[in-house]
Formats: sequence, structure tokens, C-alpha cells
Amino acid sequence: MIDRLEHTESELQKLKLEILQRDIAIASERLKNGEYTEYDDESLPSLLENIKAWGQGKQQFIDGETVSAAPPLAQLSRREQEAN
Repeated sequence: MIDRLEHTESELQKLKLEILQRDIAIASERLKNGEYTEYDDESLPSLLENIKAWGQGKQQFIDGETVSAAPPLAQLSRREQEAN
């Protein structure tokens, strides 16, 4: 039983690492492609509130509640904003 639990925990750690590596690769590509939003003193509080809300939502998701899994930075890219 303990061996099975340790194996399951090991597999979970591997999956978490793979997800983290994938997320970092995606973020890196978005930065290279100019897909990011610049913030100034006026817009920074809004970003911080979005991050806080998303973090609270993620905690709720971890606790088994259904919430949006979209990160706060998944906003329109600079190019998309300029096109609108």
C-alpha cells in the first residue's frame, strides 16, 4: 500500500513538472512573439487584482470547487489590442 502511494506521488510530481515546463515554454514563446501586456502605474492595480482573484480561484479548484482555470495574464496580446 505504501509503495503504491509513493509511486502515485512520484507520478504526480512528474506530471506537475511536465505541466510547469510546458507552461514556461508557452510563456517564453508568447514573450518572443510580443504577446504580452505592458502595465503602468494606472493599470498595475487592475493586474494585481486579477492575479489575486485567479489565485483564489485556483485555490478553490484545488479544494475541489469548479472555477475558471484561465490565468490572469491570458489577456489579449499587444497585437490583438492594437488590432481592436
